Amino acid sequence: MSPRLSPEPAAEESPLLRLVSLQNADGSWDLDSQLAAALGVSDTDTRGRMPSEDVAPGVWATVLAVVWLNGRAVGQRKEWELLEAKAVGWVRGRAGPWLSECLEAANALLGCSVGPAVFGL
Repeated sequence: MSPRLSPEPAAEESPLLRLVSLQNADGSWDLDSQLAAALGVSDTDTRGRMPSEDVAPGVWATVLAVVWLNGRAVGQRKEWELLEAKAVGWVRGRAGPWLSECLEAANALLGCSVGPAVFGL
């Protein structure tokens, strides 16, 4: 008879895994409290720092996620680069003239310095 194994405590989910698990099939993210928690900011801040009411919430959320990936998970790039490519393609088709402003606001909110080249600007 083999010894009984005690269950190991569940490891806390990594911030990267938490963020990646929230991505939609089309490459976008939704602006909600789960995203805010994964980014390490408040839901109020994610909504309040959106650069314009003309920006769709999904566009803003996706820019935030891409900036976070490039600013906070750069060492794990191989794990998320394909997800990022899908997200960037999705956001570029929808952000219109607001992409630069979204990038600037996302960098300010997340304390990152991601350059415009990430979005092909």
